[in-house]
Amino acid sequence: GLCELLEGNHSLREVNVGSNRLGEAAAAVVETALKKGRIEKLDLSYNGIPATATRLICVTLKKNVTLRSLDISRAAFDDESAAELV
Repeated sequence: GLCELLEGNHSLREVNVGSNRLGEAAAAVVETALKKGRIEKLDLSYNGIPATATRLICVTLKKNVTLRSLDISRAAFDDESAAELV
């Protein structure tokens, strides 16, 4: 799937997975995309992202030094997820 494609691509700088209803899978996509350390722009907009995935995304983001732009507009975070982002 998507994670395998991201793992195999070493030149990718932007990932747009907006409007894909990722839900829990958002965490795996973010972790896979960012662990290569080359992604500069990531679009997660218009995805319902639950608290468990948000926690994992936050952990991954704290370790990343290359990401310059993160779009989480209209990501439909619930109250618990929003608290994780603060």
